[in-house]
Amino acid sequence: MNHHQEQEREADMKESLDDGKNTTVTTSSNVFGGHQLGWIAEEVEKVLPELVHEDEDGWKAIHYSRAVTLVVEAMKDMKSEYEQRISSLEQRLLRLEQLCSGGGTSTSTATATAASG
Repeated sequence: MNHHQEQEREADMKESLDDGKNTTVTTSSNVFGGHQLGWIAEEVEKVLPELVHEDEDGWKAIHYSRAVTLVVEAMKDMKSEYEQRISSLEQRLLRLEQLCSGGGTSTSTATATAASG
């Protein structure tokens, strides 16, 4: 698989995660008894089939340890995107504040001058 294909699959996985395709499942296993948080194996299998294992009875399970790298990279990408958005919004806010503080005085002066003229 080439780098471009890997990036596409990572994007598909991120989109799948963004779509909320995860669930809380209850299991009766002595090892993992109680409520567990996890992804739906059939949904993950559509994007990253190598992360899903099917046993002889047809039960599907996700190899979460193999997904760690993808999750970490997705978190890094999201952090970078959020930092860029925040920076952009901070710049826009600063420009608006400058326009409001400086523009309000100029507008008032111009209006007063026009009214007196």
